[in-house]
Formats: sequence, C-alpha cells, structure tokens
Amino acid sequence: MKHKRQSPIFVILLLISIPIASIILSHTEGPGGIMRMIGFPEDIIPSAEADELPGNEDPVPSADPIVNIEENIPNPADEANEKPDRVADEDVVQTVPLVEPKRRAHAIADPNPIIERKLVFKEADDSYFDDALFIGDSRSVGLEAYGDLGKAKFFCKVSLSTAGIRSVSASVKGYGNVTLAQLFSKAKFGKVYIMLGINEVASKLDTTAGSYKERVDWVKQQQPDAVVYVMANMLVTEARSNKNIYGVNNARLRALNERQAENADNETVFYIDCNEYFGDGKGNLSPVYSGDGVHPYGKYYKTWGQWIKEHVAVFEEVVISEW
Repeated sequence: MKHKRQSPIFVILLLISIPIASIILSHTEGPGGIMRMIGFPEDIIPSAEADELPGNEDPVPSADPIVNIEENIPNPADEANEKPDRVADEDVVQTVPLVEPKRRAHAIADPNPIIERKLVFKEADDSYFDDALFIGDSRSVGLEAYGDLGKAKFFCKVSLSTAGIRSVSASVKGYGNVTLAQLFSKAKFGKVYIMLGINEVASKLDTTAGSYKERVDWVKQQQPDAVVYVMANMLVTEARSNKNIYGVNNARLRALNERQAENADNETVFYIDCNEYFGDGKGNLSPVYSGDGVHPYGKYYKTWGQWIKEHVAVFEEVVISEW
C-alpha cells in the first residue's frame, strides 16, 4: 500500500505541540486540570485518583487530615522543662524586672498626727470683753469713755504710773473707788490689758522697765487664770516729741516699748502695738489722729477700740503629718 506523505508544516506543528503539552500537564495536575482549563463541567472531570498513574509509591495525602485538638494543646509543664536551643548572643533579649511603684499614702489618715499650736490675732465681738479689765493712764480714760469695748472694766487714772498702781485708788464701775488689790479680791478677770509708762519714761529705762515687769508678774499672781495683754505705749507726734516736754519723746517711748514686749511669752502674756495703725510711718504718732500730740481725738478712740477687738490672741491647731 502506498502511504501518503505528510506535509512538512504538519510535522513542524506536531513537534512544537509535544513539549507544550508536557508543560501544560505538569502545571495542570493531569488531564483533569486540562479539562478545567478548557471549561468542561466538574461532574465529568475525572478525580485526582483517576489521574494517578499505577506504580506510584507515595500517594498524595488527603486535603483535609483529621487532627486531634486535645493532643496538640501544649502542656505548660512540658514547656517549662523543655530546654531551648542555644541562642546566638546577638539574639539574646535582656529583661528588666518590673518594680512596683510606691503608693502615695496621703489619702490614708495619719494614726498619730503631729499637732502644732499656732498663735494668730483675730477679731472678737463685744462679748469677749465681758470679763476684761483695762489698766492705764489718761489715754485709757479716753478709751473707757469712747472706745466702745462692751462691758469691759477700767482701772485707769490721769497720770497713773507703773509704780503707783498698787497704792492709788480709782473709780471702777460696779465696784466704786477701790485699789487694784481690792478689785482683784472682789472680781476675777479672764483678760487684763495694761498700758502704762509714758508718765515715767523720762526716768532711767532699766528702772521703768523693771518696775513694769514686776507689776505684770503681780497681776498674773493675782489673776492666774487671766490672759494678759501688754499694750505698747502710743507714741506722740513728731512735733510733740521734738519739744521733749517732761522728757517725753519717741526715742524713749520706742525703747520702753521694746523692753515691755519682752514680758510676752506668747502663752498667757501677749504684746500688741497700736502704733502700727496710728503711726505716720516715721516712728511717730500721725498728727491726723491727735490735736495735742499725745491724746487721740475723741472719734479715734472708737477706732482704737475697734483695733483692739481685731487683735485678740487665738491659738489654732495645725495638723502636721509626717507622711
């Protein structure tokens, strides 16, 4: 039989198609993959098992292996006992232990607080002076008349001195004309105010200051429960000081006031100085407040009385905690 000779073009196409088919088969998982690529329906595409050639010793495992979940849960004890492989030095991570921050304790009450007493001067109403006694000279006489200090009692007299308070008598409302010793035997006072010294400031300072201290100590003995206020001598005006009448001048008055202030222990004896209000800023009584340079005008005695009300010694408790 005579065979028909194939066309050279057919031979060339056949040679080209063989390697192309091999490549396609290697990437499309057999004939089934080719059919999927061409677009055949899935129900006529053979399964993967059908694509396998006989003689294969390593079958492809199932796509969905059964896994026992509990068997794959790591055991913490095993992890703790497991020795890790040695890690290279450059891969070691340095860890720093965490430090618990100190808790602030200010919100917790201190079981043993430290309490400090602080002296302050505050304003009091008229009732504070119900058991008060004022001892003084002619300027205290004006304070009794115009000072508006409630029910306070006054043992005061023109030209009274520290040396004379234990011997002279004075008219005291409710008690008549009595000496100070007699008054103390009849009445108990919660506060005693003393302003003396201007009538003897010309004497030696040590003598006057010593006499004043003795009188303060005597008052404390006679009235042991009383709070004593040492009142600074009100200064005189600059013009009156320059005249130096009877040896009264502001240099001597300021020196005496400084010595009198030493009697204050800030426990039961307190020093108050009205010159901070009535002064002219130069160490003198302002002429605004006085006509004769020594005694305030009548209307300013009430101002003086108000200043005294605003300077009542009070102890406040301040809690100091060590926490």
